[in-house]
Order: sequence, then structure tokens, then C-alpha cells
Amino acid sequence: MANQSLKALHTMLVDAEAGYIEAAKDASVPSIVALFRDMVDLHRRHHAAMHSALIASGESASDRESLMATVNKNVVWVRSALTGLSSASLASFVNGEEKIVAEYEGAIELAKDAPEIAEVLARQEQALLEKIMKMRTLSTAMKSIGR
Repeated sequence: MANQSLKALHTMLVDAEAGYIEAAKDASVPSIVALFRDMVDLHRRHHAAMHSALIASGESASDRESLMATVNKNVVWVRSALTGLSSASLASFVNGEEKIVAEYEGAIELAKDAPEIAEVLARQEQALLEKIMKMRTLSTAMKSIGR
């Protein structure tokens, strides 16, 4: 059961990385582009660690994006084309990240018997929570200047 949770989280990280790669291409505000590139890096590192953990536990780990990644990239593309990627769009990215946090929480709970994995997951979750706060702060700052 724990491995299924890790696999689900692994897929979410692959999808998030792909989504932020697309979003960074479409964003025009330098601070948002920088944030999206940071998110690509974060999800790439977390995905690599998760991939290694799955392989070490004898599981297979696919680096293929899910159908949801394709949907998310299309949503980003449409949003970018219609309204641009601005402070208003950051709320959608925060919502997506909060879903990943919920997956981390479930995986951590299921990894109680593997403290080394639970510790890695907890560190990754904390790093993601810090990025979410950065997104919220950026969104607030941009709204205050009308972007």
C-alpha cells in the first residue's frame, strides 16, 4: 500500500514538473518565470529522489506524464492565451500544490514503518510548503501593484 502511495506521488511530481516547464515558457512576468523555474527544479529533485526510492524498494517507476499532465498543460496554455499568467493564476498553481501536499501527508502516514522514507517525504513536503508560501506572497505583492 505504501508503494502505491509513493507511485501516485511520483506521478504527481512528474506531472507538476512538466506543467511548470510549460508555464515558465508562457509566463511573461520575470518574477513569475523565476518562481516557475524554481518549481521545475524542486519537483525535478523530489521526483528523482522518489524515483530512486521506488527502484531501491524493488518497484518500477515510470517517468511518463499522466493524462492529467496533458490536461494541466492545456489549461495553462489557454489561461496564458486568454488572460496571461499573472497573480490571479497563481491561485490555481497553489491549489495544485496543495493536492501534492495532501498526497505527501498520505504517503508519510503510510511510510511509518520505513522511517528513512518518511523523513525524506517530510523534508520534501516542508520544502513544497515553503514554495507555496512564496507563491502566495508573490501573488499578494503583484495584486497590490495591479499585475
